[in-house]
Amino acid sequence: MQIDLAVVAEQLRADGIEADVAQTGGGVATLLVGNETDDGRAEIAVGPGSFATATDGTVRGIADTEELYIGLDDDSNDGSYAEARDDEDAVAAKVAAALAEVRDAGAPQGPTAATLTSLPPEQLQAEQAYVEGRYVGRRFRRVTDRTEGTATAAKANAYGGNPTLTITWDDGTASQRSLSAVVSLPPT
Repeated sequence: MQIDLAVVAEQLRADGIEADVAQTGGGVATLLVGNETDDGRAEIAVGPGSFATATDGTVRGIADTEELYIGLDDDSNDGSYAEARDDEDAVAAKVAAALAEVRDAGAPQGPTAATLTSLPPEQLQAEQAYVEGRYVGRRFRRVTDRTEGTATAAKANAYGGNPTLTITWDDGTASQRSLSAVVSLPPT
């Protein structure tokens, strides 16, 4: 069965789990789930998929559940495969369960003081002012369906990385996305 990885990502985000479809090389669509680990990977990767253009012109990450891997975003192959009959709901449930298992096992979950140093308060305050001035009011496009929207808030990354943007989309929805997960549109 073919599933839309963006639909799975939306379901996970509705449950408060960070999830984005990314192009991970060679046109491969991969659903990256959870926090970024110390080595820059997601906690869970779901794939492989491929990108296809839908009839409405949007580009979607499509995956076949007969080949869909759900597991750690590393080379360990320490995960499981979806069942051929799984739909987006079933895959989202399996991904959430895999993420909970990883977190319960104490796997790395994002930057730690041992590997990254957070910005001092005065530098973080300056970074916050910078990202608000640079990104609030700017237009962005979702990679998954080409919907455009306007950033209404920006939060600086305490470790100096990409800020998190709150974007109100033209389709009436709003979401928080890392700057790395959207396309910045030129000013009009």
